[in-house]
Amino acid sequence: GSFSVGFPGSPTVTTTKSPTASLGDVTVNAYTVVGVGAYPSYIAMQERFAAGTIAGLGASDLASVLDQVISGYATNTSGTVSNQSAGTFKTMAAMTATVESSGQIQAVMTFAHGDDVYILAVIHSATSAPSGQFFESFKLP
Repeated sequence: GSFSVGFPGSPTVTTTKSPTASLGDVTVNAYTVVGVGAYPSYIAMQERFAAGTIAGLGASDLASVLDQVISGYATNTSGTVSNQSAGTFKTMAAMTATVESSGQIQAVMTFAHGDDVYILAVIHSATSAPSGQFFESFKLP
């Protein structure tokens, strides 16, 4: 259940628990570093599901869950999704997308490991495009 990611500073941590439409309750641990001025903001979220909920899914069902995560992220940020693509990230099934909202561009990636779904996002303006270092810094124990 633990992970590390290279934040440029100490993140603010929040934990919430809420029901989902079809996957039961989920505990969400959110870690955020808010950028100042032209610097981007960084988000890492860990969605923890009950044992067997995510790990037991076949590839098609997992892809559907990851797609729903991207859609939910866009809805929660009042954003529009573009450039959505399925693939892998460090051998895990993954989905990436760009979400645009209120003049901000959000590079978003979601992937699953065991019964945890992770969301990494870098929020930036058109003039502060992020490098891939934040995503690449993600590590599981």
